[in-house]
Amino acid sequence: MKKKFYFSAFLLFCSFALQAQNAHYATGEVFIDRGGFIYISTGDMLNLEGAMVTVRNTNAAQRGMLSFAGTAQWESGSSAFVNGFVRTNSTGTFTFPIGQTSYRPARISKSASAAPTDAVYYTPALYSTSALGSGIGAVTNESWVIQGTTPAVITLSWTSNITSFADNLSKLCIAGWDGAKWVKIESAADVVSPIFESASTLTGSGSVSTTAAIVPNSYAAYTLAVEAPPPLTYSISATPLLEFGTLAKPYTPPAAQTVTVTNTGTGAITLVQPTSTNYIVGALSTTILSATGDVATFTVQPKAGLPAGVYNETISITGNNGASATVAVTFTVTFNCPSDDVVDMDGNNYSIKSLAGMCWIGNMKTTNWLQPNKNTNSLQFDLRGAGFYNSTTKRFEQLLGYTAYWTTNSVSAVTSLGASLTYYCSQLEIIEIKKTDAVSVRCVME
Repeated sequence: MKKKFYFSAFLLFCSFALQAQNAHYATGEVFIDRGGFIYISTGDMLNLEGAMVTVRNTNAAQRGMLSFAGTAQWESGSSAFVNGFVRTNSTGTFTFPIGQTSYRPARISKSASAAPTDAVYYTPALYSTSALGSGIGAVTNESWVIQGTTPAVITLSWTSNITSFADNLSKLCIAGWDGAKWVKIESAADVVSPIFESASTLTGSGSVSTTAAIVPNSYAAYTLAVEAPPPLTYSISATPLLEFGTLAKPYTPPAAQTVTVTNTGTGAITLVQPTSTNYIVGALSTTILSATGDVATFTVQPKAGLPAGVYNETISITGNNGASATVAVTFTVTFNCPSDDVVDMDGNNYSIKSLAGMCWIGNMKTTNWLQPNKNTNSLQFDLRGAGFYNSTTKRFEQLLGYTAYWTTNSVSAVTSLGASLTYYCSQLEIIEIKKTDAVSVRCVME
């Protein structure tokens, strides 16, 4: 039959061991002075029924100690705990029954018979609660000092409502004091607390455990912490546009297309109205994208009356903190020469083709020869005595007295067919013209 030992004394400089697989009961107030200890032998059980206080000292030899050997364990209610140092050399899990103004146990997954682990709880915290390392948003005003050299999973607890500190269990973690600041230790709230053997809740009790074993001596102290929110990101995306295609002058602008801008970051974006040189950009539907997924739209449409050419543009959409996106736009304007160019000669309309082989001496001496735009065709093409550039003499010649028009018929690498009309000539002539000579043209692309 197991023996029961009761002690309810004010112990000074006590140093004794309780053994023989007994159940021990600590009632009333028990004080363990400097250098003293109470040793609970392996296999024994200590029932804490009152307050137990030990001298706190950073020097292990100068502190009071309640020591549990091997498989020794304890039992208590939340109102009975050790206000001071507790030691274990258990090779299995051990929960330290510690606290100060309230019960705040800590747990380790293992220690070693030859290398015991000590733990004590302090409130307020031993170190500055404002010296926070990366990833830490805040720490509680308390400290657990856990000293040992055997790697172990460390578990810290809370025993009352902590919703004013954390709004979600997923944000809780353990922080360690590295000598200058509290640093984040990879850890997570326990779904079921190994200390209380019940679900962790912010409104009641629970615990947080490191995700891997660490050497307790790695940090001077430990505390509960909440993770800092991740830094805000600022980014946007924009939907692509279809090509606006190709239109010949004169043209009606294609229908406008809509661009959707989306906030793909986590921070609020203030957009700047985009602009363009050759496209009409509609006003943004909103300039504020407050949250992830918020959108704004604007329209894009080619401008009317653009000269012939290819209009490839990149429209930039920008916002605060470097947020940006681009939209590629493409539109082509062509200039098609009509096959029925008509010129006005003395009030009569003639196709250029009909002039070939005919005498127009009288007509060519009229004032129409010197006046542009006397025509009826849509491109306002007309015959003028523009002269030509002589590539041999390297000069312009016969201004107002001669005009010539390229055809599409190439004779050789050097020459091509052209139609020429001279002020004193009786007819339009088809001649070979050197490709290096600059002559008048039938149709001009702007």
